[in-house]
Amino acid sequence: TAYFLDADNNYALTLADLSTGETKVLTDDRVDTFNVYGSVIYYQRNHKNHPALCRIGTDGNGQEEVCEGNFTDINITSSYVYFYPYDNDKMCYRTPRTGPVHVSQFITNTK
Repeated sequence: TAYFLDADNNYALTLADLSTGETKVLTDDRVDTFNVYGSVIYYQRNHKNHPALCRIGTDGNGQEEVCEGNFTDINITSSYVYFYPYDNDKMCYRTPRTGPVHVSQFITNTK
């Protein structure tokens, strides 16, 4: 199994079965960046009016918005997902990797 941004399909997040070559679009959202851990994918939705960090199951189910805005550097641990606002490395946010979304500021970089 591999996940990729399908440039021929408006950069939709897509699943590829490497043994059969079959593909499945997981979300029609235009995606800027993503990260996979276990059975969940976190991705940045590129939308003119409603950009957001979102999550979806690796099977394409359970899509939900995590935090409105533009984010980058999506890092996932066994417990949390950490992400930064685009073009601002002084703030970091986190939310539990699974379960209810609860976004909180993690750290402020004072350099």
